[in-house]
Amino acid sequence: MRLWEQIGELDKALNSAQMAENEFEAGRIEQKIHNLPENPHITKEREETLKLSRRSSPECQFDLYEDILELNEKIGFHGFDGQVVADIGTRDGRFVDLFKRLGAADVYGIDPDTEELAKAVQEGKLDSDHAINTTLEDLPGVIAEKITAAAIFNFAIGRDSQPGFFQKLAEILPDNGQALVTTAEEKRFNRLLGLLGMAPRQFKVSGHLRVQTDKNFPHKYLVLLTKRMA
Repeated sequence: MRLWEQIGELDKALNSAQMAENEFEAGRIEQKIHNLPENPHITKEREETLKLSRRSSPECQFDLYEDILELNEKIGFHGFDGQVVADIGTRDGRFVDLFKRLGAADVYGIDPDTEELAKAVQEGKLDSDHAINTTLEDLPGVIAEKITAAAIFNFAIGRDSQPGFFQKLAEILPDNGQALVTTAEEKRFNRLLGLLGMAPRQFKVSGHLRVQTDKNFPHKYLVLLTKRMA
């Protein structure tokens, strides 16, 4: 590649570096060809380092948007494009905007905590028609029949209540409908996978560890539930 470069055949030099899978040299030559301000390989490396440093910060929720977009390849997440999403345990509606950025056509915030739900309405994250003050199990049929996908972030349903909760979720979601679940704790993540693994007729279950660390971070673990065909 250096010989091609010395005689001015930069395209051939770039091709030679790419065939040798030498990303650094390929980036350097590409920079020279296009008169780029910085080696593209170094730029990409810096971006990856920055992303990892953000993830290691306990003050950061990580880049949920970026990571969820990548889930299609990792665990088969179809996405929220055009979906009517039930944000179960919405609290103050903090993730409603995220679901809309991910393409949700509509979002219903479901939570039995009256005060937290009132905050979501006061802050304009939900209007009164989309703030549903109840549990999933008691969700009115007129709302339930609209739901095509669900999100349960920071999953905190008690163990005794989980079988009924997931039975209701399976009743609400359409065939192949998906629910995205997040949790911070490995123990809760493993219990969740174990419980759902006992009910294979309801859901296909996939798990994913977002961040390699011993610490518990919000949304460190992801569980994707896909309702099986009836």
